[in-house]
Amino acid sequence: FLEQFEELFRQAHRGMSPERLVQMVREFQYPEQLAVFARQISKPGFHDMVVEAWINGLLSGPMTHVRNFTSNTFMTVWAPIERMAALRPQEALDMVHGVVESVGDALRVAAQAFRTGQVQSGVTKLEIRPRAISAETLELTGTAGRAVDLIGAGIRTPGRFLIASDEFFKAINFRAELRAAARREARVELTARGHTSRREMAVIYHQIMADPPLPVRQAAENFALYQTFQRELGETGQALMRLRDSHPVGRFVVPFLKTPINLGKGAIERSPLALVTRDFREAIQRGGVDRDLALARMSLGSFMMALGATAAWAGYITGGGPKAPDQRLPLSDLKWQPYSFY
Repeated sequence: FLEQFEELFRQAHRGMSPERLVQMVREFQYPEQLAVFARQISKPGFHDMVVEAWINGLLSGPMTHVRNFTSNTFMTVWAPIERMAALRPQEALDMVHGVVESVGDALRVAAQAFRTGQVQSGVTKLEIRPRAISAETLELTGTAGRAVDLIGAGIRTPGRFLIASDEFFKAINFRAELRAAARREARVELTARGHTSRREMAVIYHQIMADPPLPVRQAAENFALYQTFQRELGETGQALMRLRDSHPVGRFVVPFLKTPINLGKGAIERSPLALVTRDFREAIQRGGVDRDLALARMSLGSFMMALGATAAWAGYITGGGPKAPDQRLPLSDLKWQPYSFY
């Protein structure tokens, strides 16, 4: 029966609506049926294999990884500065402490992610089914199966580098926010007790770090995803992803969607445009650290934008300059350099 059900699902699942899938699950009478169903629906197909090769081909350029590493580094360094701007200096110091102490663990997490191609959080920037090009997908064994696995591992190398880099920074940012969240939780608990002793604060703080409560751990996990632009999208973003995935060539036209949207949202949060966004208004309503960070990000980001624009207008920061050689030559005589600070 299980073999017949597996063959039936293999033939029928293509193009099946979500409503039909839900109906099938409800009709299952035995756990074995659900196990077969789950195995087949998660199994990559030929389209997934092509997409995996395409995405990894796009990531094969070294500059892609340099930009990813640079952006992650900037976000990690900038986070304590934003925390200082939010008038939470102790949390900023805790974050720096967390970054420094977690480098060794982060390197080990990154190395494991590179070897296996899997991540602890289950979230990556690749937006593809893992290990699509494999012997299991093609149902091969023996020498042919090992050859396909070897080819697949080689094709996935750029993606594994990207995953390893992100896992390194997620581990660092997780520990940084874990310490900051533990400090907040300790302050709240100490205030509830009506005490202000630093010694008691330190005791509670270390107790929380030794066994973080679920809210503290979740805050750290969400922050790690935020810092690496991997947070889940809202309703509009999810609708765009479904629209892209509903068309066979959607992944080739828009290979990455979640990361660009999160990048754009991060830029808006650090500009005056944040005032008109729903996330900003909701953060203000929640109050506490959410309100402080929303205001700090908008204020500090807007200030840096204004400072950069002023410096560029005054000639202290240069851009690419003119493209025409006859216009570029006089600037070279003046020892002008593109993309430089003066």
